[in-house]
Amino acid sequence: MEDMELTNIEANSPIQPVDGLSLNEGKRRAAEDYERQYLLGLMRHHHGNVSDAARRSQLDRHDLRRLLQRHQIEPRDFRGCSPPGGGGESPPPTKPWDDKALANLTFEMPASRVG
Repeated sequence: MEDMELTNIEANSPIQPVDGLSLNEGKRRAAEDYERQYLLGLMRHHHGNVSDAARRSQLDRHDLRRLLQRHQIEPRDFRGCSPPGGGGESPPPTKPWDDKALANLTFEMPASRVG
């Protein structure tokens, strides 16, 4: 019975091993995906203002620009955007993160990428 319960849990897991993909490669890809989503949310929230986004994320502005370039994210694409429905004064954008959790978030920068 215990084996069956474990199998059901494993079958419902959102993350499944992929043939030929090592654990480290899977973790690297997950970290890159998270980093990209974080940056997109940051740019949306700050309407493409890199200085404000850098302050909020506690990153140096130049480091943030480097991350944006790595992920091919253009801050200007987020300027002047209004929420669906538009019209009039835009309400502040909704945050895709929790401020308290974000305050405790840390990132490790990879040594260097040879591309």
